[in-house]
Amino acid sequence: MKALKLIDKWFEESVITLFMGYFVLATILQVVARLVLQIPAAWTEETSRYAFIWMTFIGAAVAVKQSRHVLVDLLDTYI
Repeated sequence: MKALKLIDKWFEESVITLFMGYFVLATILQVVARLVLQIPAAWTEETSRYAFIWMTFIGAAVAVKQSRHVLVDLLDTYI
């Protein structure tokens, strides 16, 4: 039971961290391959894009889970 609580608490953050690390490394590799080696690697651009997309989706889920989404309280103020 305790293991499930740890997974529930840290799984999304761990996955986001892995995606962010991959995103940074793939982007650096793309820059080095394009500017230094003059041989652009097509796979790094696409996989880093997908890592960024999944990082955004999972980050939105974490924000909902922690009640930290941006709140627009304009209607609450005037109603």
